Amino acid sequence: MTSNRQSRITRLVVAALVVTGTATVAAASTSEATASSSTTCSGITWGSLPKADGFVAYVPEVTTQAVGDVVPLRGGAKLQVVVMGEVLGVRTGRHECYDRLVIDRAPNAQFTALPGQEVANVTGYSTFREVAYGGSFEGYTTIGVGVRARLPMRVFTLPGPGNGDRVVVDVAHHW
Repeated sequence: MTSNRQSRITRLVVAALVVTGTATVAAASTSEATASSSTTCSGITWGSLPKADGFVAYVPEVTTQAVGDVVPLRGGAKLQVVVMGEVLGVRTGRHECYDRLVIDRAPNAQFTALPGQEVANVTGYSTFREVAYGGSFEGYTTIGVGVRARLPMRVFTLPGPGNGDRVVVDVAHHW
C-alpha cells in the first residue's frame, strides 16, 4: 500500500474514531504501536484497525458481563473495554502524551477480582481516574476505565507474554 493511501486511511480511521468514540481491538506490529521519535505528541496516530478481538467504546455507564449491573467509575467519561479470551492481568502506565491500559491475555488464565473492584492504582495519572473489573462471561471480559474527559484513544494488540498477547488502550491527555 502506498504511503499516501495509508495516510488517507489513517486519517479516515482517526476521524471515525473521534466522531464515534468507538474502536475495535486490532493486531499491530510494535512499530505501529509506538509514538514518533520526537518528544512531542503530534506523531501519534490515534485509532485502530478493523481486526476485532474485542471493542472499546465510550459509554454512558460501564456494565458487568452477563448481569448488566453498573460499574461505578470516577471521571467525566467512561470507557468500556471488552476483550475476548482469558485475562491474566491488568496494568497501567504513563507517557507524556497518554495514559496506557494493558490487559494481558493467556490461555486458561485465572483473573481474580470481583465485578466493580478497582484493579489498578491510577492515582496521579493525567487522564485515567479509575480502572475496575466488569466481570467475565462466556469468553468475554469487561474492564471499565473512568477517564477525565472523552479524549482520543487508540487500541491494538501486541504478542506476549509467553503464548498470550496484550490488548493495549492508550487515551490521550489532550485533543
